[in-house]
Amino acid sequence: MRRTWPRRRSDRRKARPFFTKNAGEGQATAIRATGRAEGDVAKPKGLALAAGLEAQTLAVGEQATLLVNVIKAIADGNVKVTPEVLVRGSGSDGSSQGLMALSMGQLSSVIKAGDRGTT
Repeated sequence: MRRTWPRRRSDRRKARPFFTKNAGEGQATAIRATGRAEGDVAKPKGLALAAGLEAQTLAVGEQATLLVNVIKAIADGNVKVTPEVLVRGSGSDGSSQGLMALSMGQLSSVIKAGDRGTT
């Protein structure tokens, strides 16, 4: 049965909770379905990754598997290899400037981490 929006103002006030409740239930159902679908996609990917890593470990050993995955993480850009700040001294106050640059770099990374909600 399809309901239409009432024409009279007093009837609209009575109908508003009904429409609001149905809209909320519809959104909840959509969110639930999306979550289940994403979970259904992630589970096989995770199981396949676990099976692949297990097969790789059996084939080449734990150390080689570790080395391959570390290199893969570096190649993907998830791990920093190069330093962000170069500390060099030149002249009478060069070393203090380098130390200040290093401490400011560390301070800025602490502030950025705090903005994300982690420390």
